[in-house]
Amino acid sequence: MHSSFLTGFPELVISRGGRLAENCQQVKVSPEFVVERNHLLPFDQFNGLLESAADLLDCPDFSLRLASAQDLSLIGPVASLLDPAQTMEEAFEAITRELSLIIGGFRIEIEKQAHIISIVYRVAMPELEHRRQFQDYLFASTVTTVRMLTEGSFPLRGVFFTRVPGRGEDLAPYDQFFRSPIAFGAKHL
Repeated sequence: MHSSFLTGFPELVISRGGRLAENCQQVKVSPEFVVERNHLLPFDQFNGLLESAADLLDCPDFSLRLASAQDLSLIGPVASLLDPAQTMEEAFEAITRELSLIIGGFRIEIEKQAHIISIVYRVAMPELEHRRQFQDYLFASTVTTVRMLTEGSFPLRGVFFTRVPGRGEDLAPYDQFFRSPIAFGAKHL
């Protein structure tokens, strides 16, 4: 993973009363990989940082908060390839093509039907399919990117998680963030 996906991570950890060094130490990542923006980070360590922060800060919606605080710099070098005059479909294709070069562990597919564009994630690592922070960040960062590219004019029809919510899990943050129907236990992301 490109470290640009951690834009805002240190600030969010600190604002929630956490210690960045402790979070990094827990997943054996040098803080410089989190603070600086031009590093590649193994996918499991990236995901570990999200999970560690959520646990250490007692903040189950950490990934949603992180994505909501980010801007287009989260997609790193891919942002510079986007032409504001592109159609949404062309933008998705460019993002999908370029992200496949800097992200491992899953494949992004664009499915088109009439006036609906679906973004489908094919996860190559089964252990991720039910991980809350992974799925939350994946969807939240995608929605954040789409909202920025469309200046909020792209209607979201639904978000489909493969994971099942935990007993008593507060789903209000999902409603607030996505502002669309949410489903759990889907066949694919």
